[in-house]
Amino acid sequence: MLMDEVIIWPSFLDANLTRKQGRRLAKKFCIRSPDVEEMLAAAEKIGLKARVDKKAYPRRWHVEKRALVLEERKSRGEILSGLAREMRQSRAE
Repeated sequence: MLMDEVIIWPSFLDANLTRKQGRRLAKKFCIRSPDVEEMLAAAEKIGLKARVDKKAYPRRWHVEKRALVLEERKSRGEILSGLAREMRQSRAE
């Protein structure tokens, strides 16, 4: 893995999960049951270079088997905020 890669699992943006289960943002900014394909579309829409990889999230290895890998130099927090905002807007349409 390159230093400029950021891995984002759907759990990071899932409003159904607790922080202990892996959610990274406040519940009011998250969405319910995000999908990797939906995350990929949102990343491309906001201009991030991304791909989907087959990776298991350590906290939920038995459930999550795919992750979004971004080739960006931004912080994970900035990326998560942008993805969550775009995904909420696309679901509202």
